Amino acid sequence: MFLIADLVRDYGDPQAEALRCRQDCALFDFSFVYRVRVSGRDVIRRIEQFQPRVVSDMSIGQIRYSVRNDGQGRVRSDLTLWRFGEDVFEVMSGCKEDISDLRALAGKGFVVDDLSEATAILAVQGPNTLAQLARVMDVEPLRKLPYFAFARAEISAIPCLVGRLGYSGEAGFELLVEQSQKDRLWALLSRLFAPAGFAAIDILRIEAGFLLFTNECRVAPTISELGLSALFNHSIASPEIRLVAFRADTHNDPDLILWRSTVAADRRPDPGEIIVTSACFSPLFNSALGLGFVSCGLDCEPVIDPMKQFLDVKLCSLPPYDPHKSRPRRPWRKRPR
Repeated sequence: MFLIADLVRDYGDPQAEALRCRQDCALFDFSFVYRVRVSGRDVIRRIEQFQPRVVSDMSIGQIRYSVRNDGQGRVRSDLTLWRFGEDVFEVMSGCKEDISDLRALAGKGFVVDDLSEATAILAVQGPNTLAQLARVMDVEPLRKLPYFAFARAEISAIPCLVGRLGYSGEAGFELLVEQSQKDRLWALLSRLFAPAGFAAIDILRIEAGFLLFTNECRVAPTISELGLSALFNHSIASPEIRLVAFRADTHNDPDLILWRSTVAADRRPDPGEIIVTSACFSPLFNSALGLGFVSCGLDCEPVIDPMKQFLDVKLCSLPPYDPHKSRPRRPWRKRPR
């Protein structure tokens, strides 16, 4: 299994890599994500026991975003659900504990197969993605693929499972391939897409307002406190805090690369505070940009970082980039922006 310790931090300049993804396209290795297939006559009940989203109405070939809650309704991780058949789903998660919990549910009518060791996951992201893929495959089926859906395809005779989603906020795909084919596919795609590391995807996901469970879940937020209530079809308690984006007037500080709070993010904010959970220097905004939590009912600034690592904090729309999340649903661009 690809371990977090094996992640490539960057390929020389994470900010340039992030900007290249926004303006053209980039290649990422997401093989740290776990992949588990679940099947059997009891699969729908067990999946809905495992996580809070309804899956019985999913179409075959559809992907759905979800989260994991603890016994008190606090979100501890996030994941995606892929439907392959009437009684066959797959669960993708970056959290090892999710996989252990799935295994614990296995039994009569619910079969759990861990495919993580045999799977590599690459991602191609950015507005020029489809044009570049057209050089090595038939992209017409992918052009018609809806957002949060998947299909089988071949890239230069390499069989892949292609999902139209990503962690960058840009149009793009995640490519699931047999581990034995990973090096061959990476070599092929890296001639068309500039490789980018985990520091770049961290910048991109903060710009897009996407949570990283090891960061944003440290304050033990609920679904509604993460701003995800619209995805779930049941009553959710009113939030006490809310996830926000912010900008701060700081210089390009190398300490903001893969930044993570060491102390403050373990507690909830008092009125007038922001508990910062993620931050980066964003080349798109040319400033420090981050995610954090403030008390609900806070309608005005200033807010203060109690750790005093971020000064002159200004709240901005969440997500700061593409607030309506419409870009990945728009037609593909034929030329780079």
